[in-house]
Amino acid sequence: MRAAVTGAAGIPVELIRRIRCELPFRSIMTGYGLSEAGTVTASRPRDSFEDIATTVGTPCDGVEVRIADDGEVLVRGCVDDPAATAEAVDEDGWLQTGDLGTLDGRGRLKVVGLRGAARAGHGSRVDRLGP
Repeated sequence: MRAAVTGAAGIPVELIRRIRCELPFRSIMTGYGLSEAGTVTASRPRDSFEDIATTVGTPCDGVEVRIADDGEVLVRGCVDDPAATAEAVDEDGWLQTGDLGTLDGRGRLKVVGLRGAARAGHGSRVDRLGP
């Protein structure tokens, strides 16, 4: 086994450490993406256990990420499905993800929740499950 991949949800730092130390993976990474946009962020090879466990990495090449005033994660520059992306972006090209997040001082994205509804594949909206 060469690589372990986690996605979007937080994972305990100790579990990331144990995976790296006790299993034969050469690398561990995490990332964040959407059907409309493809992969938006990813961890990097030298990221710490804490960075991998608590963030979804930094924007991929050619992708911009910013946080709106209401905390929503906005992305621009990534196109996995051009037709779906065109329907979902605003006039400045920013895709509203439906996810809430923060960016730290090193540009690492942390997903912290969902807006009232979340996007499902190709821009359709689904009601959030749970409280």
